[in-house]
Amino acid sequence: MPVTGHDILTNANLFRAAAHIPQDLSAIELARFRAKVDKNGPVPSHRPELGPCWVWTGATRRDGYGVVTIRQSGFAVHRVSFEMHHTPIPVGLRVLHHCDNRPCVNPTHLFTGTARDNMQDMMQKGRGSYIVRRGEESNFAKLTEAQVRLMFAMRAEGAILAEIARAFSCSIAQVSSILRREAWAHIPGLVADSPSVLPCGTPAAYRRHYKKGEKPCQACREGYNASRRNRSREDLP
Repeated sequence: MPVTGHDILTNANLFRAAAHIPQDLSAIELARFRAKVDKNGPVPSHRPELGPCWVWTGATRRDGYGVVTIRQSGFAVHRVSFEMHHTPIPVGLRVLHHCDNRPCVNPTHLFTGTARDNMQDMMQKGRGSYIVRRGEESNFAKLTEAQVRLMFAMRAEGAILAEIARAFSCSIAQVSSILRREAWAHIPGLVADSPSVLPCGTPAAYRRHYKKGEKPCQACREGYNASRRNRSREDLP
C-alpha cells in the first residue's frame, strides 16, 4: 500500500518506511521539486564554509523535516535531494545534515550515515533529546544538590526514610534510591557519615544533640514535637 503525503505528515513510522525514491524523475517532477526550494537560506553559524542552506518551502512534518509526494508515495525531501545530486542511498543508511537545518536540501550539506552515526553526530553537536543532563541540569529534577547532601547528613544523624521524605516532599522510594547512590550518583563525597551541619529545628538535629550529650535547643524541641504530632503512631521511632 503506497504511503500518502498525509500519512507522511502524521505518522513517523510510515515516513521512515517510504518506498524507494524513483530514479527516473521526469522534467516536470524535477521542476515541481525545485520550485519549492529557496536557495537563499541561512548560512550555518557553526559551519559558514558550507554556504547557505537550500530551504524546503513545501510541506513539513511536525519535527521540521520536509516531505514531498511523488507518484502517490511520500518521501523525505533531503533524501530526494541527495539522490538527485549524488547516488542512490545504500540500504540501511540515513541522510544526515552537516548544517543541522532539517528543512535544508542543499546537496553539499548532506551526507549518509548509520543510526549510530546520527546519534553520535547529535551528541557531539550538543543537540537533540539524547543529551544526558544529570542532577539539577535535568528538566525533571525536583531536588538540588544541596538538598541531596542534606539528605545524607540527616540519614547519618539517624533520620528514618519517611522523615527525610517528608522534609523534602518526595517519596520514600526516591529517598532510598538516592541514599543507595542509584540516583544523583554523580555527586562526589556522598556517604552516610558526610559531615554537614544540620539546621536546628529538625528531628534529626534533635537526635544529634542527644548523641553528643547535649540538651536539645528550643528550635529542635519544637521541631521534634511538631514532627511527632504530624506522624502516625506507626512511624514513631
